[in-house]
Amino acid sequence: MNGQVVAFARSDSSLSVEAQKLATESRAQNTRVAYTLDWRSWEEHLREGDPRQAEDHDVANYVAALVAEGRAAATIRRRISGVRAGYRARGWPDPASRQTDAVLRGLARRGTDQRRAEPLTAELLLQIMESWPTRETDLDVRDRAVLLLGWQGALRRSEIVRLDWADVRTVSAGYLLTLRATKSGGDALDHPVIRAQRPNACPVRALNALRRRAQGAGLVVNGSAPVFTSSGRRAGRLSSARLAAAWVGRIVRKRAAAAGIPVDGLSAHSLRAGLLTSAGLAGVPLYRLLEHSRHARSDTLDGYIRGARRLAAHPAEGLL
Repeated sequence: MNGQVVAFARSDSSLSVEAQKLATESRAQNTRVAYTLDWRSWEEHLREGDPRQAEDHDVANYVAALVAEGRAAATIRRRISGVRAGYRARGWPDPASRQTDAVLRGLARRGTDQRRAEPLTAELLLQIMESWPTRETDLDVRDRAVLLLGWQGALRRSEIVRLDWADVRTVSAGYLLTLRATKSGGDALDHPVIRAQRPNACPVRALNALRRRAQGAGLVVNGSAPVFTSSGRRAGRLSSARLAAAWVGRIVRKRAAAAGIPVDGLSAHSLRAGLLTSAGLAGVPLYRLLEHSRHARSDTLDGYIRGARRLAAHPAEGLL
């Protein structure tokens, strides 16, 4: 060491001061990314509403909406922290007050941290596809693409609705999707979507059909135009407005109910959970699932794998 004295950070005796600074900068960057995504989610919840006009009950209702989607309590608390930080950063009055605090206290008592979205497994997804309308409206075409793309890609609902046509690149196996501003704070990445064996469950076919329908409706299908759009004024038709994130869960529940599948516990996250659970049951290695799901930590993914294996190796199977 040549007589050099190395200073250590008080919070962790294993890190030098410089290492501690770098770690702090990393956490700060991840926090900024998370808060940015939290604010976008809040804006999507408000739809056309002005965040400056939001009131305490709006934030409280947002908490309830996140609970209905199956979000964990820790995630919900972080979301609200991000929203409040967004108001402070903009110099706007924070609308969250007594009503929001009361709802958050109720959330803590309920113990929602242990709640997980019910996975929409491959079997259930195929059940939905088998019951699909034979004569599809524009919204039927859109919803099929939402389900199949979200499921095979193990996409978060924010990743689904943020897709622009410029983010969809054709390759020999199907498509590469450019995913931006991921939850783990990483850079944009190319994410594969491949052809499926069953035509009615193929996300590549579904996305091709959506592109044709959008073109037929006179919508832009390139550049920054959104891939998934909301319904227009005419029933069953598409508009040019980006689909709100809250609608992904509604699409999942609507299409599951139409196929006779119980919707309790189903949410947008059921698509992501369904792919990971089904792949775990099929014996796909953990490292491949981790690469595909883009989880920052393997222990988060372990929960899906353990749950899938418990289902596959139940000790009572075949006894009755």
